[in-house]
Amino acid sequence: MTTTNNEHTILSCIIIDDTPQAISVLRNLLEKYFTEVRILSIANDVQQGITLIKEQQPDIVFLDVEMPGENGTALFDYIDQPSFETIFTTAFPDYAADAFRLKSIDYLVKPIKPSQLKEAISRVKEKRSSSNQHNILQLPEGGGEKKISFSSMDSIEIFSLKEILYCSAENNYTTVVTTNKEIIVSKNIGFYEQLLLKHGFCRVNRSTLVNLEHVVRIEKTGSQELVVSNGYKILISSRRKKDLLETLKRYTLDQNI
Repeated sequence: MTTTNNEHTILSCIIIDDTPQAISVLRNLLEKYFTEVRILSIANDVQQGITLIKEQQPDIVFLDVEMPGENGTALFDYIDQPSFETIFTTAFPDYAADAFRLKSIDYLVKPIKPSQLKEAISRVKEKRSSSNQHNILQLPEGGGEKKISFSSMDSIEIFSLKEILYCSAENNYTTVVTTNKEIIVSKNIGFYEQLLLKHGFCRVNRSTLVNLEHVVRIEKTGSQELVVSNGYKILISSRRKKDLLETLKRYTLDQNI
């Protein structure tokens, strides 16, 4: 999940590699030269990686190819529409064609050089920036209202951001609930979290992204839930509660949250 640190974009990543030395080298490079990239977790095979990706929704996956069990490219047999960018890291140059067929950002052959890693991370930033600009539409000066486009099965729907109540994950799809309708779109919840995080939205549990303008109440007793303006109750996960309350402070006058 992308966050902001002052004015700098922080990109989260997961490393999937079975070689301790390779993991150590990549970790050291990231920590020394790329403070804007935060390592969430490390997996030693494809199945561990899939579990961590689903739980943590990283921006980048550094993916080795030859590992015990399944080849690294098998990751995409389980994840059809990744919300992350893939950077392959391998000692074998022979898989480059497969990597680019899978639309990876880059293919780095070990030992990885800082200059190559810098170029790959720059490509991630450029792609993410381009994606955000494509979907959030700013009206000309004097209008000021931001809108977003969603591509559904039979149309392209355009809404003002303030019309959206919440987005809910449905496997690799997302249900977008607005003030007057619901639509199902083919991108996953991680994509919309990346897109809407800077526009007043907050991920409150693993599957739900909420527009804070529509939060009308937070239940403190029982299973902690928030209520949006249409009366729908949404569970707040314990892991995300602190971030939610901190974010809400920026949208309310009373700071006793």
